[in-house]
Amino acid sequence: TERQDALPDPDHLKTAISSTARALEQADTAAQTAEKRHAEAREAEAKLRPAVQEAERAHQRLETEARTIAKLVDAGPAQRWPKVLDALHVAKGHEVALGAALGEDLDASTNADAPVHWAGAGDGAADAALPEGIAALATKVRAPAALLRRLNQIGLVARGDGPRLARLLRPGQRLVSLDGDLWRWDGFTAAAEAPSPAARRLAERNRLADVEAAARIAATHRDGMRAAAETAAIAVREAAEAESAARNQVREARRAFDSARDSVTMAERRGADLSARLTQITDALDRLAIERDETEAARARAAG
Repeated sequence: TERQDALPDPDHLKTAISSTARALEQADTAAQTAEKRHAEAREAEAKLRPAVQEAERAHQRLETEARTIAKLVDAGPAQRWPKVLDALHVAKGHEVALGAALGEDLDASTNADAPVHWAGAGDGAADAALPEGIAALATKVRAPAALLRRLNQIGLVARGDGPRLARLLRPGQRLVSLDGDLWRWDGFTAAAEAPSPAARRLAERNRLADVEAAARIAATHRDGMRAAAETAAIAVREAAEAESAARNQVREARRAFDSARDSVTMAERRGADLSARLTQITDALDRLAIERDETEAARARAAG
């Protein structure tokens, strides 16, 4: 028969169930935290998607615009003698003034072998200075050295000041406005009209430079957004793995708790069974003792 002292230690069972209950509670708390972090990571990634897409679209728009402008700027067959126009860089807003100041002369080349070309005319040290207070167009243009003497003799003025200041010009000098008005030293005057093809080309080149710069900035922003999105995606994957591991811990802790609880239940059942059997044995012994006493009493009576 199974002995009472062979049952598991009740204190040990209580400690086990208490310990596994705490472990289950801690695992469940960790799982809830992991689930929350996973949800936050998914939300952060979802918020980044529209920003990444917009950054992609913005860069594509600028790239498309740059390609379109580049086609306009580069339109036409390659020429044997490149135009000086293509070697100029004019400050934004001054394209029309330069076109008015030089006109068809911008189509000439700086190559000495070209039939029509800019050969240069010295440094112009002996040239008369522009009237006081008038800035030279040369300050707004980066050009080959062959054009500098010409550009230094062209002044930039406000439209309303042109007629008055034109009377102060010395031979070879001229004035232009940002709108494209022209006043020459010999009295020739030309009011602003539509921008010349050269002015439009210069404006397109300036616009191309601006768009290309914006495209580079947009590409940097796009790459940054892509990197942020990739980081967010990694965070989502890691959070999902952490949540899965936490859920596994919960299942393990629950199995351990259920096992400890089942052990207590089984021990209680076995203890109850042993107690019942002990009671039955005690009752049987009591009955045997009574029967023995009765038998001895009967034997004593028969002997007397």
